[in-house]
Amino acid sequence: MNPFNRISSFSRSFGNGMINSLPISYLIHTNGVKEQGKDTDKCSFYAIASCFEPLVNTEIVPDRTYNLAKTKQNKTGFELGWACSFACENGFTDTLGNDIKNQYIKPYKVDGSHDVFDNIRTALDITKLPIVSSAYWKPEWTFAANGVVQDSINKGGEPHAFCVIGWNENNLVIQNSKGKKVGDKGLFYFDRYLVNKYFLDSFCFKEVAEKDTFTLAVFKKIVSSLLKCYNTRHEPSHS
Repeated sequence: MNPFNRISSFSRSFGNGMINSLPISYLIHTNGVKEQGKDTDKCSFYAIASCFEPLVNTEIVPDRTYNLAKTKQNKTGFELGWACSFACENGFTDTLGNDIKNQYIKPYKVDGSHDVFDNIRTALDITKLPIVSSAYWKPEWTFAANGVVQDSINKGGEPHAFCVIGWNENNLVIQNSKGKKVGDKGLFYFDRYLVNKYFLDSFCFKEVAEKDTFTLAVFKKIVSSLLKCYNTRHEPSHS
């Protein structure tokens, strides 16, 4: 199955919501900060794994899925939507090496009627699950004092994925995969201005019911049934 088409197949706007009804602060607890090491292009699958953990109720090790993805796209970095789809299609492994896969976990693009900051907040409120996002990460952000990120005149940076786990009064709370020795024990804080200026795509994950999953096989069955009915009605009479 081609994962490139999965986002559009299951896409839904999760950014629409009542801003006035959102609490001042909200935080989703995950299994903890992961550390991707020196491989810069592991960030997508490490962040996605953190988003999966509340759905599968176990600690996930992203490396098998990351290595499998590298056999499909042998280049530095992954387009985030592709990585989300690939993770949903192939699953992960847990700390014991067991395969963790749920065919009904689907990726949904976070979009809506608000700015990026509030689209993400309402998506968090609707799903009650972490969201994976990306930005052109500035090198100095990794060393932000207490994890509070400031704007930068540095034009450099590289696409980097991370997990959004909530917000406080003024910031989105970011769980990074660069370990607990940076930021606020692995967490970073981006205010509205920085989110709207630097954030790229965001995706959330949701478990859909089997009956709500519309697949090509279901479509073929419907078409076959309709053709059968049509042929029955138009069979020549032998009377």
